[in-house]
Amino acid sequence: MFGTFDPLALSNAAPTALFVLDAQRSVVFANRAALSMLALLPSQLVATPFLEHVAETHRELVAEALGTPAFRLEATLLDHDGHRVATFLRGEQAGGRWCVSAEDRALELELRAQLATAREATEFQLARAVGRDGGPKHAAPGGARGPRGTGTSWPAA
Repeated sequence: MFGTFDPLALSNAAPTALFVLDAQRSVVFANRAALSMLALLPSQLVATPFLEHVAETHRELVAEALGTPAFRLEATLLDHDGHRVATFLRGEQAGGRWCVSAEDRALELELRAQLATAREATEFQLARAVGRDGGPKHAAPGGARGPRGTGTSWPAA
């Protein structure tokens, strides 16, 4: 039905960084997204301890997580130049190896900032539309208002 299945091609097409670790927690495989995230060549990453690529502030946390059957946590990885990469790490142990995925939080943080900006702009426009006092912008003299939610005002008596 699917023909020939190539797991390597599939993992390299994935936008998420994928690492496979051996029982000693050394990297035995990293997909293209992982290499790009850490700005490393395969020869610079494969056979190195995974924890070497975790920021010092998160090494103990990640080391503890690698002692459990599965985990999800936020941790900072280090790229080739030592720049910090905030990530969501997910790991699962299978057959004596670890499969670890890392999603760059920069995209999430950027989307949250855009959402906050859009929310502020919407609230500003809404405040301008209804006026500062919360009433309709074009209220009748004397402040009389029509039925709630209709946007109409009663004429002043």
